Amino acid sequence: MRPEKLETPLPPGLAAWRVRLDAPLEPAWPLLDDAERQRAGEFRAAAAQRRYVLARAALRCLLGDALGCGPAQVMLRTGKYGKPALAGVQGLWFNVAHSGDYALIALSSQGPVGIDIEWQDERLRAAEEEALTVRERAAPMDFFARWVGKEAVLKAIGVGIGTYLQELSVLALEQGRYRLAYGRWPWPSFAAASLPAPPGYAAAIAWISAESPARSR
Repeated sequence: MRPEKLETPLPPGLAAWRVRLDAPLEPAWPLLDDAERQRAGEFRAAAAQRRYVLARAALRCLLGDALGCGPAQVMLRTGKYGKPALAGVQGLWFNVAHSGDYALIALSSQGPVGIDIEWQDERLRAAEEEALTVRERAAPMDFFARWVGKEAVLKAIGVGIGTYLQELSVLALEQGRYRLAYGRWPWPSFAAASLPAPPGYAAAIAWISAESPARSR
């Protein structure tokens, strides 16, 4: 359950960890709060419950290390679109994603951050029609690499993924960095990069940046 830090070039104050979601559940339960345990109990599929519990426990371990407290003492809240955040703590941001047998966790001391990992399940391609902007269709790239980049940026911004897919264009992935373009929304500037991923997965991270994305319209 202990996270493995990814050794990949990232800006100062930003780091990412990968977690295998195949550890025993018993040590993880006491690290969760009452709301998380209740949420975990609502999962009908054992695999989904395992992913949630182990990812949350790993997140709490990392946040506890950063804050100098025990994992169970970390106070979390949920934002408008379901994005978790620290309660009563400033200057530390995080994000979590999980898919299949892995979770990714990002911590940032520089501003909002988003992270995503996806098992390359061909069924996800069914979302391609509604996910891609006109500008993206004119700039072909690997679907899964684009999808995780897009989701990481929208998670960093803190908006609903489905609602704003057409407001962000991921145009290219060059030397590990994404080229982005915004639609009509006046979002802050974000940068994004691909992350090392296990075979069969794609992963990306996004962070607030002085770089200015192009306008997509």
